[in-house]
Amino acid sequence: MAPPTVEYEQVVKKDGADGSRVVFSEDDSAKKSGDFKTVELEMVKYDPTLNFDLQEYIENPYDVDSTYELYKARSYCRKGSNLASPNLCQEIGRHSLPSEFESLTSAADQGHVKAQLEFSNFIPPNYEDLSQEEIDSLRNTRIEYLESAWASGSLEALHELSATYFYGLGVEQDLLKSYFYAKTAEIVYSSLNGAVPSSYVNENTKMVNHLEAVLYPYQREPVLREVYSQNNKNCCILFSS
Repeated sequence: MAPPTVEYEQVVKKDGADGSRVVFSEDDSAKKSGDFKTVELEMVKYDPTLNFDLQEYIENPYDVDSTYELYKARSYCRKGSNLASPNLCQEIGRHSLPSEFESLTSAADQGHVKAQLEFSNFIPPNYEDLSQEEIDSLRNTRIEYLESAWASGSLEALHELSATYFYGLGVEQDLLKSYFYAKTAEIVYSSLNGAVPSSYVNENTKMVNHLEAVLYPYQREPVLREVYSQNNKNCCILFSS
């Protein structure tokens, strides 16, 4: 899967004192003509609140939000969390519903960004019984979901992709791929004028500094050309927390 294309330019408008929404565009005429690409960048906050309606799911099992809520309910019931009532867990057990893993992957396959991000840290209960082929498949799927989430504008996915290749988390370490995502993040974070959590910015800065110290110029230059080739002077990016 090719790295997602992201376009950005200078900030010209900022809504909200907390900088929760930032609009990028070189000029309004470009926006009116539609001669640009719009991407929504967002920090997807995990909401532990369970909003699962069993009857609603039974009536419409293909609804992606309801499928994701089923995953959360299954997860809470397995862990014995008080976020899912014993009665709900018993009711779920009485029906032939998708498992925790099945509901998570179903939602992620349908492009549910929270599910895709959740999969990144998900360890199947039967992980120790999986074959190496099945483990490799899970790792590949994790990358595919992160790339899809980043293509949808998830800053968490961008950060996770850079760290994944930097540290070799479940994949072979690839400093060039890490550098691509880290430099992309550096530019995006800088453009967002403090709207990104400092922990993300600080860790990304450390990765960029390390990578620029260990990679030779001839290695960095093609990556930088690819990063900067994504620039488009007539573009608009939205960031919403």
